Amino acid sequence: MTDGPSVAAGIADVEERVGPRDMLVNNAGVQLRGPRPEFTDSDWKRILDTDLTGAFLVGREPARLMTERGCGKHRQHLLAAGEVVRPGIAPCLLAATAATADVPAPPRHG
Repeated sequence: MTDGPSVAAGIADVEERVGPRDMLVNNAGVQLRGPRPEFTDSDWKRILDTDLTGAFLVGREPARLMTERGCGKHRQHLLAAGEVVRPGIAPCLLAATAATADVPAPPRHG
């Protein structure tokens, strides 16, 4: 879910097998637990790639298709835990909550 062409191919495959989708619930993410000082640069990149880039890519492709068809709905789920301070998971929550808030849905017609 962090590679644009792969995501587009996956969405196309789903639509080919089951037909056009008119709703997307974007709820994927990764959480790594541990004290912030112990997180490596690669840990942080994995969180950002999955929680932010993944959310963007998985939302973008269906939004394009729904917009072309003139209908559809996109629901972006945030991490509910992002509203609560918990030791050991702050880096994940900062990334996901900050970047996925207020993700707009594609225009709905009809």
